[in-house]
Amino acid sequence: MQNPNLWKDKEKAVKVTKELSELQQEVSEFEAIKTEEDLRKIEMRVFLSGEYDKNNAILLITAGAGGQDAQDWAAMLLRMYERYCQRKGYKAAVLHQSFGEGGGPEGRIGIKSATLEIKGPFAYGFFKKETGVHRLVRISPFSAKSLRHTSFVLVEILPGIEKEEEAEIKIKPEDLKIDFYRASGPGGQYVNKRETSVRI
Repeated sequence: MQNPNLWKDKEKAVKVTKELSELQQEVSEFEAIKTEEDLRKIEMRVFLSGEYDKNNAILLITAGAGGQDAQDWAAMLLRMYERYCQRKGYKAAVLHQSFGEGGGPEGRIGIKSATLEIKGPFAYGFFKKETGVHRLVRISPFSAKSLRHTSFVLVEILPGIEKEEEAEIKIKPEDLKIDFYRASGPGGQYVNKRETSVRI
């Protein structure tokens, strides 16, 4: 543009000016995108500023009312969370899983309960809003009459506690309440006679 010979050729000058204008437009659009990304990152930091938001997360899934349907729904939720973690770059590991009875649709076996450990930055902050009862209404694949069933699954999210934070947790003996009482139910000759049951 600063070359004086450029302006001697009008057509070339118009072409170069147009190209420059298009390049400037592209650069400004790219800068705007970068600014939007920065803004999103700052917003996320503000939203995830809770005490444990930066920590890993422990996700507990428990099948509720709904029998086999609820257990199948719990299995679907577990797979959904595992895949979501995969997409977001979190490491997910099943720590515990209690399977239901019988096979479900597509050969799936439902789960009564499961514990999923999610590792990654701000895992607890991202997942904490998942806490609550998740409901599924569908035509049950387990119903011979193809009736509509409602199933419930409880999802709980706990923050992963780091070793440094564990050291800060101190249980004082005066904070504990210990009860001794007589055990009930069938058992040996001393059941209901001696205080052999302990509750802390």
